[in-house]
Amino acid sequence: GVYDYIRPICLPTREFVNYPDNSSAWALGWGRGTKDLKFQFSDKCDDSLANEGCYLYGDEKLSAGADTLQKLELSIVKQSQCNALYRKFSQQFRPERRGTIFGNNLCASRPDKLGDVCQGDSGGSLARAREDTGKFDLIGVVSYGFGCGSEYEGRSMPAIFGRISSIIPWILREA
Repeated sequence: GVYDYIRPICLPTREFVNYPDNSSAWALGWGRGTKDLKFQFSDKCDDSLANEGCYLYGDEKLSAGADTLQKLELSIVKQSQCNALYRKFSQQFRPERRGTIFGNNLCASRPDKLGDVCQGDSGGSLARAREDTGKFDLIGVVSYGFGCGSEYEGRSMPAIFGRISSIIPWILREA
């Protein structure tokens, strides 16, 4: 039955867990494929990128999302590294929007640039196996990024996740 495929996921065991840089985590979602949208200048955009969506380009027939749940292995990106990359990107392309990554965020990407979370994945999970038991913790919730599978200065632009360990007291109080 369906319960052969559904399992509960654990919450982090303490507040504000810092996960090791480059450690593996799994994103799950129903979103578009990353080939659909990427960051790039186009004739439709001026240098100021004033058009809200002009940093996205892709096939005019964008996929509506996946028919089956997708999973993608990502690597945790150090908070300071992610923050520096987003600040520099924002200063260059989006000066009216500060690119600050806060402590209640978590960053992850694919160093090999072969995948990313995308539109339709928002609210989906980022899970990481516990080293002691192998059971999975829900460590993040897909929030945002700049394009899907986009690169900046030769690196994958990390996706930004809500850090579950930052809201453990609220979850326990409301559950």
